Amino acid sequence: PFYVAKIYTREDEFNIAPRLDQVATANPDVEIGSYPTFTRDDYRVKITIEAKEEAAVERARVALLALLDAAAIAEVE
Repeated sequence: PFYVAKIYTREDEFNIAPRLDQVATANPDVEIGSYPTFTRDDYRVKITIEAKEEAAVERARVALLALLDAAAIAEVE
């Protein structure tokens, strides 16, 4: 089974890409996905963090939330 965390942000994917790369490099045991949308008003990018270990997902989630603009976070699952 895989564990997944989702972060929805109003920041543009182009702007957050370096931060996603930074967290992915520091956490090689997780997969980070970035899914932009152009049809929603509540967020611009859905970010997924997946791994086989729940602790690895949580570490990467905390690290990424620390780097993202807190005012632009629409939702965290």
